[in-house]
Amino acid sequence: MSVGDASRTIHVLGRVWQDPWDGLRDHPSLLRRELDQENQAASDALSSMTDTVARLAARHPAWQLLASELPPAQALGDFWYLPVVDDKATVPRIVRTPRSDPMPTPGDIKSGMPHDTALDLPRLIGKQALGSVAFSVDGSLAAWTSDSSGAERFTLNIIEVSSGQVLVPPVDGCGPGIWLAPDGRSAYWMELDALQRPWRLMHLDIDTHDREPVLEEMDQTRRLRARLAADNSHMVISSVARGTSNHWILPLKPGGMVTPVPPPVGSHLATVDVGCLGGKPAIFSLVSNDSHPGDRLMVRPIDSLGGWILLYDAGEDTQLTPPLLLRDHVVLGCKDHSGDSRLLVRSTHRNSVWRQLPADPHATLAVAQTPPWDGSRLTVSVTSYVQPPTMGHIELSSTELDVQLPYAVGGPYSVEEMHVAAGDGVQIPVTVLSRPDRLDGPAPCVITAYGAYGVSQRPSYNPVITSMLDAGMVYAVAHVRGGGEGGRDWHTAATGLRKKTTFTDFIAVVEYLVANGVADRRRIGAHGGSAGGLLIGAVLNMQPDLLAVAAASVPFVDPVTTMLHPELPLTISDRPEWGDPLTDPETLDYMLSYSPIHNIIKGRTYPPILVTAGLDDSRVSPLEAFKWVRALRRDASGGPFVLRIRDGGHVGGADIAESIGAILTEFTWLASHLGVELAPPG
Repeated sequence: MSVGDASRTIHVLGRVWQDPWDGLRDHPSLLRRELDQENQAASDALSSMTDTVARLAARHPAWQLLASELPPAQALGDFWYLPVVDDKATVPRIVRTPRSDPMPTPGDIKSGMPHDTALDLPRLIGKQALGSVAFSVDGSLAAWTSDSSGAERFTLNIIEVSSGQVLVPPVDGCGPGIWLAPDGRSAYWMELDALQRPWRLMHLDIDTHDREPVLEEMDQTRRLRARLAADNSHMVISSVARGTSNHWILPLKPGGMVTPVPPPVGSHLATVDVGCLGGKPAIFSLVSNDSHPGDRLMVRPIDSLGGWILLYDAGEDTQLTPPLLLRDHVVLGCKDHSGDSRLLVRSTHRNSVWRQLPADPHATLAVAQTPPWDGSRLTVSVTSYVQPPTMGHIELSSTELDVQLPYAVGGPYSVEEMHVAAGDGVQIPVTVLSRPDRLDGPAPCVITAYGAYGVSQRPSYNPVITSMLDAGMVYAVAHVRGGGEGGRDWHTAATGLRKKTTFTDFIAVVEYLVANGVADRRRIGAHGGSAGGLLIGAVLNMQPDLLAVAAASVPFVDPVTTMLHPELPLTISDRPEWGDPLTDPETLDYMLSYSPIHNIIKGRTYPPILVTAGLDDSRVSPLEAFKWVRALRRDASGGPFVLRIRDGGHVGGADIAESIGAILTEFTWLASHLGVELAPPG
């Protein structure tokens, strides 16, 4: 069979169309051959950028970027545990020091502070992707999950720390999480089904190697999640579908039984945790319902002898993050629609009041370290697009909440929050970053957006952005509808039969930046990943001359065909987001009307587009990117249209250096086609 024989006629709900390449999904070896050819052609097409990418990589080494993202030391039992990245390493070592010593930092370790290596991950997993790590409370056992391909299917390992002895045979087909019971004799993990769906929570007796299921979710629209509760003596289990969730708690003791957590009447529980209120065990939950806008934090006794009590009502303009629960304190994160974030703190005594710690509206303020259950010293971090995470400490038992944190945006860089009127009058927030001393009128501009699944785009450090700003560019983040910045209504305003709202919001943002002298009309680029790649493809079909260049990573550009295949990993669970074109003619016609692959304008000039796909991507098949690029070459003019294949899955490969290299290549592609050199020689 050749690629010319891969054409397939699609028949669904009375609609018929020809797909020249869909037959490749049944012939993976042929698809792989075609992808290899595309990758070789991409290497040739991108060869002129090799030196620039190498200079960027030298300025921003992968191991330094990894180190900047790692959490501070965590206390457990008698030890501090700290991830440390050695030069050239792609995963951290986990070192430990006695808890009687001050909390260590990576600088302390590299300066010679006495320590033990509790888990030598570079030796144990090499360049595999790390899922998670867990230690027993007494420090004798270590467990971790790792993924050798980037396909997000993990293997569980458990060893004795002192000897390195393997205690149980490796367990394949796991999700990334691993949890050890307080006694260190039991382990829990999530088992994946054939569709990559976490469907069964498993228990392992480390001494006998016996395994047994704890809870199963047979509904293919739902996924199981689990984590240790704040009190470390319970596990919280959740069954989640788009917009709904059910919850259980499991006491981590012999004979512990899984117990459901019923929500207040007329509401649903978004999150559940087990903490303490008034000196007694209690269940805390973020609660929402259709009639009450905004999130609420509620609590009830764990023994079910009392009803739900309201602890905090955020109102319709504020989103809450799951609370951090300690024996004596509750810490709650809030972010309003203007982008202002803050932390609220209160005692677990019943009559306590909330106190507030404000933060920079252009930064992400977050809890960086979970204190011990009985602790009161909170480590927080602040990060922005142009500054790596920095740490500060708060003494929660103090009468005055005070933390010294550096400004998240400072020096030569500027961050401005703009608001753009969409076609229906709704104000779309836009974050615009620049370096004013390098600007002289409208500038070359790169815009990014996502706009799906209720995901909010929070400020996070990306050193390549500073290189762009230093070169006189502007970088903008469009918080379009479909995301989560404005709460649940902001998300649902661009789902299903309203999906095109995401695309028209983005177009409105581009036109506003041009009209207001921010962006040079002839030098605008855009990048997006996954559902953000769908946005890029749809916008280019709506207005091919809107952008001068584009880059799309693991793009979801064949949504109709993918959603017609319920055997694919996300099809069933994603129906609330996109609709079901397999059974609903209106949804089918609507999706066909915006699908990037199905709406390329024949003969029109499209800008240069770099498409990156993951070879082992279980969420968005590389076949989608392949189809899109081939369709662009067949029907459109302009370009070039380049398809680059990297190892790994949807979120990157096991080799972090290669994954970062792919990102550097995308930004270099964008800048070069806008006439900007990101990393000049010298």
